[in-house]
Amino acid sequence: MSVDLAQVVAAPLFLFSAVVGLFLLKGSILYGLLRLFREPRAASFEISLLLGQGGEFAFVVLALAVAGGLLPPDTAQFMIVVTALTMMATPPVAQFARRIGRFIEAKDVKATDSIHDVPEDISGHIIVVGYGRVGQMLGSVLESQKQFHIGVDTDASLVALFRKKGGSIYFGDASKPDMLRKLGVEQAAALVVTMDDPQAAQHVVTTARRHWPDLTIYARARDVDHATRLIGLGADHVVPETTEASLNLSELVLTGTGVPENAARHLIETLRQAEQATVDESRP
Repeated sequence: MSVDLAQVVAAPLFLFSAVVGLFLLKGSILYGLLRLFREPRAASFEISLLLGQGGEFAFVVLALAVAGGLLPPDTAQFMIVVTALTMMATPPVAQFARRIGRFIEAKDVKATDSIHDVPEDISGHIIVVGYGRVGQMLGSVLESQKQFHIGVDTDASLVALFRKKGGSIYFGDASKPDMLRKLGVEQAAALVVTMDDPQAAQHVVTTARRHWPDLTIYARARDVDHATRLIGLGADHVVPETTEASLNLSELVLTGTGVPENAARHLIETLRQAEQATVDESRP
């Protein structure tokens, strides 16, 4: 409320330079401290920009400085405007910081872990596209059965985490044919798409089916409508996530409220087959 808008109009370039300067000065100090404490480059850059703005306490300090005669009112007013503008700029700066952070993460992963590390003589493996919660659970199941799999994800920090643990997880975009070739898709037993993003999953299925007609493709779908689209694009087997969760919950409720276990299981299996038949009907 104490910002003098006339001052903003009178010296926009000077104020813009001061706002950028505050972010750069404070952000540089924070970045140096974060790196000193061994934080990753991407996280350090993002945090330094997120905390680069002026804070609310600046208004209190400036008011006290003027009251005590330590700062002339014009200088204090200028700093109030600069502080307020940096706070207003925080949302777009946060989005910018996240994008740059992801870019740095990707570069760091590429610098330390090349996709060329994928063994050239592999065959019969399973490619898991998307290594979030579903992909990780699938990977654990495959490992327990001694089935070799390769994971691929566009989240660089996630890839780096699993690579440190010794996992065969790689950074890349599986919707690109060259990426799938590097993962040995020609010799793979199956491709499993477990991505959260429905559009991204559809792109991967479309690419895989177009270039490898005989490849077996499994996919996780958001719902029945999404499953229908994936089937239409060429997926062989699709599991609608919301449908399966609803069926499992329904079975628990039925058995927990007195319905015999066998009857509940038979009912849920009947419903599951009906839902799957709806999906299969969309197959070209």
